Amino acid sequence: MPVMDNSPENPSAPSRPLHGAMSAAADFRARVEGELRRAMHERDAMTVTALRSVLNAVDNASAVDASAHDPSTSEVPRRHIDLAEVRAIVHRVAEEHETAARDYTDLGQHEAATRMFGEAAIARRCLDLG
Repeated sequence: MPVMDNSPENPSAPSRPLHGAMSAAADFRARVEGELRRAMHERDAMTVTALRSVLNAVDNASAVDASAHDPSTSEVPRRHIDLAEVRAIVHRVAEEHETAARDYTDLGQHEAATRMFGEAAIARRCLDLG
């Protein structure tokens, strides 16, 4: 568990990790981002697409309702999600890709089905990163 810092000036302020401390979910994200950079460097389009899907799903899950915040504020804090929730999100991404692949197969679109099954496998491999 990361060491947390509550400002003495504002003890009701939300806790935040101290510099250098990284949650397991943040560490997972950093590993996936590293794999994404590697895939981009290698021009591996399928891996890039799959990893972006994973990262986007995690980002979407941590989004908050911006209407609950001051409308003049351009940035709102994201909701903290733990590693277990991140892993469940990644599992869901893989399942969605597998469902889409089966749908493509049923439609006779075998190339698209192959791509979606490949992206699902890449998403599942992300579970080994966390």
